[in-house]
Amino acid sequence: MKLSRRAFTPAILGGAASIGHLLAQTDGDLRIPVGQIAGHAVGRGFISTDGTVEVIAYYPLYVGVGNELWATAERSEKSAFFALRTGRFRVQPVANGRVYYSRLIPLVGDALVSHIYFHPSPNRSFDRPETFSDGQIIATLRNQGGSIMAVEGAELTYSSTAVVLGTADFTFQGRKLNLGDTGVKAYTVTLHGPAPSIVDLQEMDSFLTLPVAGSFVAA
Repeated sequence: MKLSRRAFTPAILGGAASIGHLLAQTDGDLRIPVGQIAGHAVGRGFISTDGTVEVIAYYPLYVGVGNELWATAERSEKSAFFALRTGRFRVQPVANGRVYYSRLIPLVGDALVSHIYFHPSPNRSFDRPETFSDGQIIATLRNQGGSIMAVEGAELTYSSTAVVLGTADFTFQGRKLNLGDTGVKAYTVTLHGPAPSIVDLQEMDSFLTLPVAGSFVAA
């Protein structure tokens, strides 16, 4: 059976209680202590038939920015103000039984560069990955030490250090903000999702979509 897209049940985010005290930050106080969860991300990983990968995601929580990060009552990617899109990369797998470790190798240059976008009137769709790069670039990240570890047919984990290369001012809910004011110079990013089987990868005749979700921690 040919596989064009595979739908999986999205991973459930957790740990919100651990950052409840951070949500009480007052206007103008955006600083995030090192080691604290800075936010959560929900998204998709896209694997093309040529083996290249990219990740898109939206933020249901970004500490210091505000509590309502959707433009409408529909809390989904469609109405998310803030989104992430990585550069494209390929993987360099090393097999260990059913466990696979893969380095992330950027397609362009010697580092994987990603961007965070803000759009005041979002209309994002996982069916149209390009919509995740609509809007203003408010942060540019350089991903270092990126890897994917997967147990075939079970779970995969994406992990990397995202170093902040630059940020830009933006106006959100009547406030002029800049993610540089958080004081965070880098994030430790961890995303989880279901791992495809080898059969899925061998039989795909279009891109394969994997739901992912996780958190990023101030480093």
